[in-house]
Amino acid sequence: MLSTRLRFLCRIVLILTLATTASATTITFDEITAPDGSGFSSYTESGFTVTPTFGNWVVSSRFGRYIQFHYSLPGPGTDTASVAVTDAGSTFTFNSLFLYSSVTPIPWTFTGLLSGNVVFTVSGTVPVTFGNFALAQNPASNAMIDALQITLFNPLPGPAFGPNPVGLDNIVVNPVPEPRSSLLLVGLLAVLAAACKQRCT
Repeated sequence: MLSTRLRFLCRIVLILTLATTASATTITFDEITAPDGSGFSSYTESGFTVTPTFGNWVVSSRFGRYIQFHYSLPGPGTDTASVAVTDAGSTFTFNSLFLYSSVTPIPWTFTGLLSGNVVFTVSGTVPVTFGNFALAQNPASNAMIDALQITLFNPLPGPAFGPNPVGLDNIVVNPVPEPRSSLLLVGLLAVLAAACKQRCT
């Protein structure tokens, strides 16, 4: 049987383990209060901030709350728009997001940075979603970053379709535990191991 002190120490270690384990956070945009069609400037949820860096982003509520941009070039081409995701300078990892388009595929580029240096740049294309959201996953989801740049491309769909909207929603990120918490956990585990060893001898 474990002593009362040892059982108490085990509980503390368990609590700290749960507290320092990174859990996925989804930026849903559900708390945006701006009306449908209004300009998107910035949004913070669960400590993460999404800020437009290029393009004319607007708020949409056609399929829940999300952000989108329309084709806005004066002639044929491929329009682009981008947003930045940060966690107040803390590190995190980026898993995936959902993309929406009416009538075109959605080329995308994800760029992760750490202290201003590029950690990864990956690109892909989501096939035509026909008015639905589709998952786009980050192949570098284990890389630690402190800033994420999401760039979307909007090809001209043709005059019969008008300004094609491209939407963005449900950005899945994982906060990385603070180093001090991890060191404290390691120290307590060492104390627990020593106590178990002493009890067993």
